[in-house]
Amino acid sequence: MAEQLVDEIHLRGDSTGPTGGHTLIFFVPGNPGLISYYNHFLVTLRSLLRQRESESHGRLPATVYHFHRASLAGFDLALDSRAVRSDLKKSLPLSLVDQVLDTKERLHLTVERVAKEREVTSREIEVIMVGHSIGAYICLEIVSQLQKAAGAKINITASLCLFPTVFELAKSPMGRKVGPLTRIPSFALFMHVISRAIFGLMPLLAVTGLVGLVTKMPQHPARVTASFLQSQWGVWQALHMARDEIANLTHDTWSDELWGGPARPLAVTAATIKSQQSIRSSQDPRPKLHFYWGADDHWVAETTRDELFATRARVADTPDQVNRPVMHVDTNGIGHAFCLDEADTRIVAEKCTAWNLIPENPFTTIDCTSTLSLFTPLQSFSKTYLPLTGGENFNAILCFPLLILNRAEVTFGSPALASMDLVGRGASSSGAGMRAALKCGRLRWLMSSSRRV
Repeated sequence: MAEQLVDEIHLRGDSTGPTGGHTLIFFVPGNPGLISYYNHFLVTLRSLLRQRESESHGRLPATVYHFHRASLAGFDLALDSRAVRSDLKKSLPLSLVDQVLDTKERLHLTVERVAKEREVTSREIEVIMVGHSIGAYICLEIVSQLQKAAGAKINITASLCLFPTVFELAKSPMGRKVGPLTRIPSFALFMHVISRAIFGLMPLLAVTGLVGLVTKMPQHPARVTASFLQSQWGVWQALHMARDEIANLTHDTWSDELWGGPARPLAVTAATIKSQQSIRSSQDPRPKLHFYWGADDHWVAETTRDELFATRARVADTPDQVNRPVMHVDTNGIGHAFCLDEADTRIVAEKCTAWNLIPENPFTTIDCTSTLSLFTPLQSFSKTYLPLTGGENFNAILCFPLLILNRAEVTFGSPALASMDLVGRGASSSGAGMRAALKCGRLRWLMSSSRRV
């Protein structure tokens, strides 16, 4: 029996032990904005997160993950199918600005719902927004608006932007093809009428088979596409939004606060980059931004992606750049519509799991140089008679208690000695040192030579 397609799914987190807090994963789809395209991705992501939490069970309080995902307004497949519905009074089709307002209000309502169910305040719910394609733009715009709002009640800790289309869509390969069509007067309405006339009277099974034959889509996404073609507003809403995206997302309009620092010139030295960073920015907790770009994304111009890398991305894992976005380029040959392929879906879900569970919070630094000097005789003995614990490794072992008790970066005052720091800092180690890392209470060893880990 075919899985029923829905417009909204809310999954409450569960925990049988002490909780370390509540995190809401709030997903925003791309265009066309049907959440059913992402069923396998979100099920996989939830499974991976629960697996990681179960691995730490008994050692740490578990984070309770709540999931909320919903289609964008105007893409509904059924009437009255949503529990969380905004009060936005706009006639369809909606503009991109309207979609942002609608999503933002639904986010508020969802956070309040989780807080009420768990008897905590809204600020105690950590929100991780995940957006695909234009959904990434919607996430970033909401983050930007909340940063400017005084006394915001939503605590967004991260935004994961998957194959993001944030501006300059008209320069992309697909933008150059679709853009001229969207500028034709009433083009979106005309295609909507044609779609309803052709597919509206056909059985869903027949449309699904036709879509699969023409597009080579697997069964489930073909069925979602067929439902989209038969929906009341879907085609009109999708093309109306596409015109809006191509016409209006022409350049970066966000403030330096969102990006974690001022834009860099396109050609600067590493020293110049460091001098431009604000030390204050590393002390103010802000949402962590992760961008996952396609290597060959037909909805993103390479010049746009490369310029964002050069001007906005984090280029060094140092405290003065901690608030800059981390940007990744896919190396697995994944296309823009990753959610159509199960293998691609799992790869992206695994990456999101790592970003979710390893937040890069500010930390303190402890200089162990003076403390270690007290152990010089013992260090010499161990280096001579216990080579596996000698030298730099001996320093790391001594500082484990400090690291665990203080969630600290431990330094030794000498470049010749190994360093211990939090995973994700990316510091280079010197010699055959051992780095120990503690992140959110999870401890792991990383053996390194003179390379970045």
